[in-house]
Amino acid sequence: MSSRKLLESVSREALIKRCLDLEQALLRNKLTLPPIANVARKSGKKSKPQKPFDFSRYSKRKIALKVAYLGEKYHGLAIQISAPDTIEAHLFEALEKSKLVEDIKTADYSRCGRTDKGVSAYCQVVSLVVRSNLNECRGFISKPSVEPAKKKAKATVDELDYTKILNGLLPPEIRVVDWGAVDTDFSARFSCNARHYKYFFHRANMDTAAMQAACDHLVGEHDFRNFCKADVAGGVTNFVRTIKEARVCPAEIGDASVHSSDGDFDLWEFNIIGHAFLWHQVRCMMAVLFMVGRGDEQPGMVRHLLNIDECTHKPQYVMASELPLVLYDCKFDGIDWSGNDEQHAARIHTHWRSLWQTNSIRNALLRCFMTAFGHTGVRQYEGKAFSECADEVQWPADPKHRPLMQRQREESIAERMAKVEAKKQKEEEEQGTAADAADDDDGDDDGDGDGDHGAADKTA
Repeated sequence: MSSRKLLESVSREALIKRCLDLEQALLRNKLTLPPIANVARKSGKKSKPQKPFDFSRYSKRKIALKVAYLGEKYHGLAIQISAPDTIEAHLFEALEKSKLVEDIKTADYSRCGRTDKGVSAYCQVVSLVVRSNLNECRGFISKPSVEPAKKKAKATVDELDYTKILNGLLPPEIRVVDWGAVDTDFSARFSCNARHYKYFFHRANMDTAAMQAACDHLVGEHDFRNFCKADVAGGVTNFVRTIKEARVCPAEIGDASVHSSDGDFDLWEFNIIGHAFLWHQVRCMMAVLFMVGRGDEQPGMVRHLLNIDECTHKPQYVMASELPLVLYDCKFDGIDWSGNDEQHAARIHTHWRSLWQTNSIRNALLRCFMTAFGHTGVRQYEGKAFSECADEVQWPADPKHRPLMQRQREESIAERMAKVEAKKQKEEEEQGTAADAADDDDGDDDGDGDGDHGAADKTA
């Protein structure tokens, strides 16, 4: 009789008893077996401890990395203690694991644009000092301090394949697409001439001509305090920025078809080019542009919000979603991009194509579901034409829209700065009182003061 038939023939109580007996037998065996580590030492050779990587045997040089990433599942670019799943967290881990840097804190690291949670980048640029195979090159920092072991001589020495090394350690949504030689004083943040953002949206019933008229007011040097999240506590007090170009147009995505036969779902894009941007500036701009496109506000509202003498307090409004926003380009002078070879280009293309195929199938399924409902009751939804209903699904005109100038206002920048200054003075007074008390008690000062986290501009 087979084991299965034997088990099927016994009672439930017998099965429970058998399970308990087996459990006790396993516990007894576990206690009598020697530790696995001891068995391994007796049966095999002793494993040699891995030697620490000797960075002193390598040269160092400064380079720029061009990084592309899909930001939907990540908590922004910049590394954060409170949110470990960031683009830089994965990039730093790959750099240290590959031994390209010993410690990112001493690698003179700099980023071009700080993208927030959910925002993507087609051309993010970072600069840093890395390990190198070369003793003479642009951006050269130092030669090996220890003479490397002699190897068979080669006619030429090849530089490390930085892109291939890092891409082998990065998640699929993050790719280093190129690297470039730079001078030792190069900074990805301060050497950037312009930053180009794109924001994608479906045209539907949007009045794109009105949106472009509103965009025209953005071009030039303006105070954008009413088009950003003012980080006064972080030290940002200058809100003047220069916009070189602002336009809406049909999406330009290579040869891909992004236009529908009926036009309702044509993909458009908002292009904005400037030297630097404030925190959430692009998303705040898009929120107002959408109001203009729906007819809820006039194009002149942009001009009014830019006039800080007339509009001293920012009206409250919800900024646009982060998902359609992408850092499209960062413009520099003097970066000698490697260009990579055909093999690398093919690897990158194949990688992105595989991700696109997965998502295109998902989009096709959703379009199929949507079309199926469009051919049924949706066409007669409350007696409306299908085109009107489709527009309403995409960008519904808000019947309860409250004009921006009739909404509640935020505190002015001057009022916020006064509060920050008052809080700072209060903390200084409290710290001074605590220090005096500690001196009187002849005890150790174990106080913990809050430091200034810097006044660097944030982007988009």
